[in-house]
Amino acid sequence: MFVGATPYANGGVLRRALRMPDFRKYGVEVTKPGHIEVENTRPLGVCLRDIMQANMATSGRSAPMRTPRTS
Repeated sequence: MFVGATPYANGGVLRRALRMPDFRKYGVEVTKPGHIEVENTRPLGVCLRDIMQANMATSGRSAPMRTPRTS
């Protein structure tokens, strides 16, 4: 059997739609251009964490995700 033929590799019947949060919730309010500095990976990480938490029941994992450290 080829790797691509397994249902775990190509999705097949195992694929499900993800429950996605509203992406606007992770935006940063900019009042004036150039007045705020924000990194993009931290809000993205929080968004991905929330996507994973919302889909734990369908992914086969049951452990809760840790909240990323902020510095």
